[in-house]
Amino acid sequence: MLRVAHVVTYASADGAFGGPLAVAIAQARELARRSHNVRLFAGWDGALELSVPGVEVHLSGVRQLGPRFSGMRAPGLRKDLSALLPEIDLVHVHLGRDLVTSQAAMLALRAGKPLIVQTHGMVQPSRRIVVRAFDAVLTRKILRQAAACLVLGDSEDNALATVAPSAARIVLPNGIARTRTAVERDPHLVVFLARLHPRKRVHTFLDAAEILQRREVHARFEIYGPDEGDLPGVVARLRSGPLSQVVSYRGSVPPGGSLEPLSRASVYVLPSRGEVFPMTVLEALSVGTTTVITRDSEISQEFARRGIGEVVDGDARSIADAVERLLNDGHRRDASLAAAEAAIDGWIGIEPVVDRIEAIYESVVATGRVE
Repeated sequence: MLRVAHVVTYASADGAFGGPLAVAIAQARELARRSHNVRLFAGWDGALELSVPGVEVHLSGVRQLGPRFSGMRAPGLRKDLSALLPEIDLVHVHLGRDLVTSQAAMLALRAGKPLIVQTHGMVQPSRRIVVRAFDAVLTRKILRQAAACLVLGDSEDNALATVAPSAARIVLPNGIARTRTAVERDPHLVVFLARLHPRKRVHTFLDAAEILQRREVHARFEIYGPDEGDLPGVVARLRSGPLSQVVSYRGSVPPGGSLEPLSRASVYVLPSRGEVFPMTVLEALSVGTTTVITRDSEISQEFARRGIGEVVDGDARSIADAVERLLNDGHRRDASLAAAEAAIDGWIGIEPVVDRIEAIYESVVATGRVE
């Protein structure tokens, strides 16, 4: 049995930190199920009630000293982790360019604890002076001294190699457990669930909905996610045009709350660009909902090769065409979901993913490196 600490930047009732928190929770839960002693540390909004089966959760209020996540500090987290480090064998930090996770990683290194970092696509090369200064002071040191840096695929591997060439990088996918809910599925429901940030392209989703509405395709559309700039435009479009007849904005969902709306949907659409390994796509597949994603994603080639969902160029018409195919062709949906189930049993299942994490942990604790 290993005593492991997972550290993630932020946990909030609106689910704003998204994928990294979902990954940390999934890994911690599966490790605890295997009888490891797991603690999860996170900055906190003061509102979310978070419990993870078998996991000791430590939430610490954040202070906002700068922009969004990068400007957060969580002094209580640093204090709690420092006090418990003597009882911990290994620290796994879900690392971003922020003071919450960077300080936690430095605490582990200074205490001589084996450190695993997982960057979730959050550490990309940048020309911004403030980012380069942060990397010079903290990020490169952490990446160089970590026993292993977990990356999601080739693009993130190349990005991290640019930031810290000597980092010990290991490619590891995100993992998900197959889930079945008692929620009744709506055969005509199409869902968008992501931060309402321009990169997620909710307006392209709305454009696709307009196309399908003009085609008189029988479909309803729901949008979920916290505002990061695009919500006012969404609200304006729903107020002023015919989309209000078929599209509704349902607000944000807390961590773990995405499974209910995803399980009600027939199709989940994520039109974003530059995704690495989006957890919402895996969550949709885990509850038996097929997906539409763009080719500009780390997972798109593998999804296309395996026949999972629809992989499209990403313009509104290609998304509308894919949604229409999936809504109208039950055999196509069934084949896609069978391919997804096979992938969950192997490639993206939480059990095979944590098998690899366990092996990494055991090697690092025994030898200080991955062998």
